[in-house]
Amino acid sequence: MDRAKDSVTPAQGRPFGRRLVRSVLSVGLLLAIAAGASLLITTVIGLHSLLTRDSWYDNHQFDKLEAKFDADPGIFNGPVAYMDTLVATHPDAESIGWYSHSLCITMPGEDMVCDDPSDDDREAFEPLPNANGIVYYSRDANRYFISFNHDDPPEIYAMYAPDDAHPADFAKSRGFRRFRAIDEDWSLLGYIPDSEKSDAQWRD
Repeated sequence: MDRAKDSVTPAQGRPFGRRLVRSVLSVGLLLAIAAGASLLITTVIGLHSLLTRDSWYDNHQFDKLEAKFDADPGIFNGPVAYMDTLVATHPDAESIGWYSHSLCITMPGEDMVCDDPSDDDREAFEPLPNANGIVYYSRDANRYFISFNHDDPPEIYAMYAPDDAHPADFAKSRGFRRFRAIDEDWSLLGYIPDSEKSDAQWRD
């Protein structure tokens, strides 16, 4: 037998080897593309679900608060009138936080000082449904924020801003994720998802 005729030289074997390598690389590339597409689809679906859930949550809580406001605006306007007296009593305060359990005031150059609320403080605060507190900042003069917790976090807010003709622009600039005007003086706000903007908004 002539072994030279039956053997495969290195030069003859190279085309097959190259085709095999190209096939393996092509299959690997297709698998990588398929995995990437699957991950992208999963991410998009998850993000859509999160945004839809958050939108539903905000709208659901907004509807409940707006219904209470429409039924009796006094439960919001009464505490605001009382907050006006607190601000007038402490005209130089950088911030005032009025809560059911405490009244906290920050004066320029000083640390926050918190005291037990008076009976009048508690009585004026009680009508607010599920409210955590009312805050005032001198940097946001003529504007109060009432924070509310409901069945689940995060908080939502009612903003009283009688001198602001464009409250939606304010809400957008500060990073609140949702806005709804319920009165010429009142708006409802979703929480601020950006931690830096949230810290800047609520710092004392």
